[in-house]
Amino acid sequence: GSVAEKAGQDSAIWPFLPCLLPCLFVLPPPHTHTSARTQRHSLALLSAACRTEEDDFYALLAASKWLYHVKMILRGALAIASALERKTPVLVHCSDGWDRTSQLSALAQLLIDPFYRTIQGFARLIEKDFVSFGHMFEKRSDARSKEYSPVFLQFLDCVWQLTRQFPTRFEFNERFVVALADGFQSGWSTTFMGSSEQERDANAARFGGGPGLWQLIDLGSAAPGAEASDGNPSIRAAIRNPGYTKEVDKRASLLKAKVTMKDVQLWADIHLRHKPAKFTMQGGEPKRFLEQN
Repeated sequence: GSVAEKAGQDSAIWPFLPCLLPCLFVLPPPHTHTSARTQRHSLALLSAACRTEEDDFYALLAASKWLYHVKMILRGALAIASALERKTPVLVHCSDGWDRTSQLSALAQLLIDPFYRTIQGFARLIEKDFVSFGHMFEKRSDARSKEYSPVFLQFLDCVWQLTRQFPTRFEFNERFVVALADGFQSGWSTTFMGSSEQERDANAARFGGGPGLWQLIDLGSAAPGAEASDGNPSIRAAIRNPGYTKEVDKRASLLKAKVTMKDVQLWADIHLRHKPAKFTMQGGEPKRFLEQN
């Protein structure tokens, strides 16, 4: 009721209310529907906390509220997935439509459908709900822009939290998720250039026509729309989770994630990396990371 009430207060939704009354309205959970500036500030505080060697590390980490935001995003995704499992239609809505909407929708599908927990499926999920949907990668990843916001990094952080909670339910491992973060933040991949598909197509020359992320890390047939191939065998072996158990019955596939503060942890392999050659903001190449680790 309270969620639907909040949805009803948004003027963008009012014209559609008569035909959407049977739906569950899911807006970003309280305190996650925040501005790009808030999320940017949260990441800056987190980075400062991770650079300190003092005894107040945990206090600084808590003050950043990064893990709190991650927890709330996961909570929203679980609410969506649970509603869909009950066969309740869901409308996901945020002010811009391509930040929290992409995060929550993609995570909910990850919780529901085992296909998206495979290497190929996860690549297609990112292409579908972020790249093709219109997430503004260029604006959100440019630290000099007022619109900079770590939306995609937060999404990957949430994915890592799920792989940690369900170690046998994902075909890919942490190294794959880290490589995606590298490919996004380092600027090596054209997949995340531009703020829409139209921009990427129209500005192909300006972007240099370089390789997309999936080609950059030699995923082969895991790449959306790619011809059947095994890609680079050593890289596929490096990103595959040896403990993965393929799910046959999709009806029992919902991952009921734990979404309290004690259940989320700091993603150390991203936020606590100190080796410059591997640090994403200094140009770490994802393929090289996979080959050397």
